[in-house]
Amino acid sequence: MQDLVNAILAFSAPEQLLFDEPMAAHTTFRVGGPADLFYLPRSAAELKKALQAADSAGVPALVIGNGSNLLVRDGGVHGLVIALGEDFSTVRVEGTTLFAEAGARLSRVAQTAQAAGLAGLEFASGIPGTLG
Repeated sequence: MQDLVNAILAFSAPEQLLFDEPMAAHTTFRVGGPADLFYLPRSAAELKKALQAADSAGVPALVIGNGSNLLVRDGGVHGLVIALGEDFSTVRVEGTTLFAEAGARLSRVAQTAQAAGLAGLEFASGIPGTLG
């Protein structure tokens, strides 16, 4: 695990990597024990490097959005949890195609589609989750 910590800290700021982070703070149901490591990447490059580092270290990795409909046991998550937040929430429309990153809230994706006159995402307007 220390190899993974060292690898992540080589390309990230220390405040991006949390130890024994309570998952209850990251789920909409407010339940769950601690994650061994909780990482907040700021770019796709950091996300990729973290996943590669976890794989190289033999540490399981779990990627989450804003934790809606996520139940975590009291014993927590062993390994690395990677949370995709605001840095992964871009939503844009080009012509009749909508592009949205995994951290984009479904309500925002639906509103963007509606504003652009695109149909099919109406169901998502009230869902508290993120796209990815």
